[in-house]
Amino acid sequence: MNGLRRINLEQAINVRDLGGYPTPDGCTPYGRFIRADNMVGLTEADLGNLYQAGVRTVIDLRTPGERERQPGSFENWRDVRVAPCSLLGESLDSFTGFMRSLGENYSEMIVRDRDHYRDLFEIILSENQRGGILFHCTAGKDRTGVTAALLLGLAGCEDADIVADYALTDIYLRPKVKLFLQHNPNADPALFRAPMESMDRFTAFVREEFGSARGYLKSLGFSDEDLDQVWNPRR
Repeated sequence: MNGLRRINLEQAINVRDLGGYPTPDGCTPYGRFIRADNMVGLTEADLGNLYQAGVRTVIDLRTPGERERQPGSFENWRDVRVAPCSLLGESLDSFTGFMRSLGENYSEMIVRDRDHYRDLFEIILSENQRGGILFHCTAGKDRTGVTAALLLGLAGCEDADIVADYALTDIYLRPKVKLFLQHNPNADPALFRAPMESMDRFTAFVREEFGSARGYLKSLGFSDEDLDQVWNPRR
């Protein structure tokens, strides 16, 4: 699947490789990181396609309750290792007031939940020599979107590309959102949007407060040597 950003699956619709984005040294490599929506109910063909794309570790960003209600399809499948890492702690309660502003919420998350982001990047550093890492939440929009933004920022990608990557979710989720709203007519459609201005606000916050994604991750205790290995692990 080298050179293919979006990965078409039968039971997941927001799955794409973070490879191919311009960086100061060339471009992000394919097969290192794949962002995704819920990895629940995947077919054997779906699992095989992701394995062929290089996935050897799956980081589940959902809460314990979400994982219990909907176990992921990669549990005990071949040699793929599943690493739970809830970015919201034990529950979804910290999403209270979530619609205040997505951009503000994303900014608040990386400060309030900094210990969880430290755990996340410790998992990445411990697993990335095994092969490709897929990370996902439920929709592949918020927790996954912030993680993707930090990874792309660490690689040196321009904010415009980070924002554009995030905004693709707004397109790819439309079929799932349409179906959900048909069965839940009172739900707020804005909850499922991924507007460019939200990620634009988040990337601006990272630069204003930490200088860069690397600066934020260094504030969590990672060294430059650690962070250099995120995209380029030692073999």
